[in-house]
Parts: sequence; C-alpha cells; structure tokens
Amino acid sequence: MDVTIYSHASLINLALCPLCRYLVTSISFVSIGMTCEAFHILSSTFLQSESSMAHKLPSDVRDIGHSNRVYSEEEICSIKDFANGMEGEILRLDDMIARLYMKRESFVRELDRCRVALAPHRMLPTDILRYIFLLCVEEDAGQGWIPIPLHHMSDPPIQIILSHVCSFWRQVALNTTGLWNKLTVCEPYSDFWDLAPATEFLSRSKGARVSLSIHRTLSPCRHKSLQEHLASLVDSLRKLIIGTKHLYEFHLDLEIDHLDQLRAFFTMDKVIQLLRLSPPGLTTLGLHLGGRLQRENVAENWDQVVDVFNYVNNKGKTSFPSLESLHMSGAEWFYKGIYHQMPWERLRSLSLDGISPNWALAILHKCPSLETCTLELILPNGDPELSLLFGPGFETEALHIPLPHLRHLRLSFYHHFTRPDIHSFLRPLALPNLKSLCYIEQRGPYDPHVTGIWPINTDAVIEEKLQLDKLEELEVYPRSSFVPDKLLRKACNLRRFHTHSYGILHPSTVSGLGSGVLGPKLQDVYIEGQQDAARMLRMIEERQNSAAATMRKYEEVTLNHAGVNSSVVLPFKRFGFKCSPEDIQRRKDWSDALRGDGLELSIYPVKQASRLGNRTLDVVWDD
Repeated sequence: MDVTIYSHASLINLALCPLCRYLVTSISFVSIGMTCEAFHILSSTFLQSESSMAHKLPSDVRDIGHSNRVYSEEEICSIKDFANGMEGEILRLDDMIARLYMKRESFVRELDRCRVALAPHRMLPTDILRYIFLLCVEEDAGQGWIPIPLHHMSDPPIQIILSHVCSFWRQVALNTTGLWNKLTVCEPYSDFWDLAPATEFLSRSKGARVSLSIHRTLSPCRHKSLQEHLASLVDSLRKLIIGTKHLYEFHLDLEIDHLDQLRAFFTMDKVIQLLRLSPPGLTTLGLHLGGRLQRENVAENWDQVVDVFNYVNNKGKTSFPSLESLHMSGAEWFYKGIYHQMPWERLRSLSLDGISPNWALAILHKCPSLETCTLELILPNGDPELSLLFGPGFETEALHIPLPHLRHLRLSFYHHFTRPDIHSFLRPLALPNLKSLCYIEQRGPYDPHVTGIWPINTDAVIEEKLQLDKLEELEVYPRSSFVPDKLLRKACNLRRFHTHSYGILHPSTVSGLGSGVLGPKLQDVYIEGQQDAARMLRMIEERQNSAAATMRKYEEVTLNHAGVNSSVVLPFKRFGFKCSPEDIQRRKDWSDALRGDGLELSIYPVKQASRLGNRTLDVVWDD
C-alpha cells in the first residue's frame, strides 16, 4: 500500500518494494532514474547473463584454468567464445557502473544543495549575523580600517570579503554601519587625488561615528607647484569633511618635500583653514606635518617671518568643542604655528612626537586637565637663532606646571639627552597623582656624557618628580643592562613592572623577587633579556610559596584595600621572560604545572637572526 506525505512544496511518495519488502522513496523534484524494482531487474539480468554464459561450456571443461590438461579444438573454440562473451559483459558492466557513478554524483550535488539550504548560519537572525561581522572586523589585522585605494593591498579588507559572499550577506553588511566607519586614504606621490571611493565608503556609514585618516606627500612637479597641490588637497578634504557629519576622529599626515619658509607658512595657513571646518563632534585629532626648515631656508628678514606667524596666530583659536584627544608631530615651525590654535585646556589625552623640551613644557602649561600623556622629546636645532625664532618666545624653565589629573605618562628621550637636560625638563612639572610610567631611553651611538643616567643609576630629582614611591605601573627601556634592585626598593607600591633591558637578571634581583623583598606587591612582571628557564621558574615557584605563607598569616587583611600591610607578599598573576627554545621544551612540564595553578606564564624564544638581512624573527613559542 502506498503512503503519500505532503511536505511544503515537495511531494514524497513512500512505498513497499514488492520484491524485497523494503521501504523505498520516489522524490518528485529529483529525477532518480532508477526505482528499487528496476534495481532488482538489473540484478536479475546480471545473474541470468552469467548463468547463460556458464551453460555454454561443456561440463567437462568447467575446470578451465584449474588443471594442466590439453583441450580439443572444439573445446578451445568454446572457451574463446566464453571469453569473448565475458569481455562484452565486463564492458557492459563498466558502462553501467560509470552511469551509476554519474547518477551518484548527481545525487551528491543535490544533497549538497539541500545541506546548503538547511545550513545553521542561514537560520541566524540578521542582528546575530551583524554582530558576527563586527567581531570579524575587530579581530582583523587591519583593526577595521579600510585603505583607499584598495589596489595597494594584496588582499581585500574583511569588509569587502564579507559583502561579496552572497546577496543576503551583502545586504546585511551594507546595513551594518559599524563596518564602514574607519577609512584611511593614502596616496603618497600620486598627482591624481580622487576621493570618490572614500565618499562612497563613508556613505555606507550612514549615522555611525566616522574615523578618517589622510596620508599625503606633497612635492612640486612640472605640472603643479606645491601651493597648487596643497590648495587642491585642502579643497577636496573640505568637501569630504563637510559631507561627513558624524566625524569624531580625524588624522592628517602631510609630508612636504623641498620645504622653505614660504611653503611652510602657506601650509600652516591651509591646515588651520581646514581645521576650522571640523565638525563639532570631533573628539580625536591627529596632525603630522613633516619637513624641517634648515638655516639656509629662512629669510634674512626675520621681522617678516615673525609677522607671518603673528598673522597666523591672530586668526583666533579653532573651536573643537568636543575635542578630548590630540596627537601631533612635526618640526618647531609647526608647533609655533599651531600653539595658539588648539583648545589645550579641554584635552584629556595628549601625544607629542618629535618635540623639543621647551615646546613640550609650553604646551603642558596649557593642559591642566590631562589624564594621559605621551612625549617623544628631541633636543632643539643646534642653530640658536632658529631656536629663538621658532621657540615658544618665553622662558619655560621658570614655569610651574601642575598636572593634578595625570595618571599615565610615557616619556621618550632621543639620543644625547644628558642628566641636566632631563632635570631641566622635569623640574617645572608637578605630578601628584601619577600612577603609571613608561620611561624610554632611545638607543643611539655611544656617548660618554649620557651613560649611567636613570634608571641605570639612582637619581633623586628624577625619582621625586616621577613619584617613584607612588607608582603602581612602571615600564623601562634603559640604554643598557642594569640591576633594578634599588629601583624596586623605592618603587614599593608597584603592581606591574616591565623591563626591556637585554642583560641577564642579576642573582640578587632573582632572589629578592622570589622572596618578596623586592616588589612585594608585584603581580605582573616581564623581563626582556634572555634568561635561564630553570632559574626563572624556581624564582616564580618560590614567590608563589612566599605569597601563600604570608597570606595565611594575614588572612584578615583585605587585599583590595589601599592600605595592604607592607609585609604581605602578593603572588604573581602574570610573568613573562625569554629563553632558548630548547630550554623552554626541557621545562615544559614545570611551566605547565605553574600555569595549572592559575599563573598566566608567557615564555618567548630569543630573537634569532633570519635570512632576511638585518631583520629578526620574534615568534611566540607555543608549548
């Protein structure tokens, strides 16, 4: 008896095979081409064919190939006929098998289509799919930035890949505004400046907050002067910025070739014009104007130079009502031109690259609300007349600069800073609430006047100004290896200590960290130089045991309270160091045991020279 089941648009007939009594199906929307009954008929045909061919042989020659007897001519003819018949049957079976394989492949393709139609991701709601897209962008190496033009990339950005999977995904991607709100336009030397692709991508952001980054190198050529290039660029950017109503982050990076004073002033004027067009919602601004004026590029009529700067500065301050974060880099003439244009008093975060100490102090004096600050300091131009012309115009060392809200400071001193240079920069500063410090001495050619300064040796002025005894986080990049024992004794409140010194950790430091005499509150430590794994793991084990012992002794102490007993030793939560890959492998069980106790242990192999010139490989060892 046939049973008919109606399922949506597909009609499926179920029936019992009259020969084998198995339940078989016939699907109306798939051309099967062979029912169960047809299969039985085909099988029967194979059996009958084999039986008929076997009956053609005489009974006394049934043992063909099983004996060494000699056959008669009549028997040989029969055997040949039988062999020819078998060859024909084999060919016929091969043809049938090939057709069956083709039919099977057809069924497999149909099955794949059904599986695709029933795939779980097709059943995901649109909002879940949109969230997955955003996660893909966050974890991508490009951090969500879309580069324009796209042909500069070997692989398209993840947003483009997601939007080209299928029409449904494309619709979801285009309606996910968070995918299209970070755009970087980079055309270093091209004379053709086309912002149409940028406009198209920004239109997809709709009402989302937009981040825009522009990188451009300007140089005079046969067709256009530098002024014409810059005027054209500013005009294009003006249209782009005006059309982007929800711009909250903007970075402008201009490199200027063959810079002289007139081009510098023209550039400064155009940049300020551009900044005046910034939307009121702008919270983050980055400005980089590259190109240093040399002594021969400055006119002898210095009064005229000063008049131009006064003209620029008297145009009035730009508004930026929502600006909180500012990142700038450039030569002294750039800081001279921008000094009176920015709302320094509203800034919460400030980053200044390639700035002289005098200009850094002059700007910090106007930033009482800073919470985080990054300074990369360089010594001013050796020409005193240029330094006077492009300097702040007042004595900065006599200033008193309180920064009561500053909690994080990153200081980088480029080559040839001496101890008096560092003292003169730090003396005007008052940092009562500084909690996190990153201190970098840029390595350069050996100079006997800059060796042995802090943190390699103690320095009362630096340690007092940087609130060493109150710091909770300290990261140091010393010029050479050093023993941090004295530093750690004074920085007794440190919770995090990272040192990028390339020397082996001194035995006294290892012993002090293990017992808790040094850095009793430390819980996050990183050592840059190559170490002995057994030494480090033994020290970590000793530290964890010391912490457990003191914790049992002072169970009543609340660890989260600001006044933790000074004799309490806290266990390490994170620890990282470098050693040889072989050393890592030998101590694998030991390190796994420490990780099993809750320690986040990161062991890195030493840098090994590659075959690619001077570059090095720094690969995290996966144990």
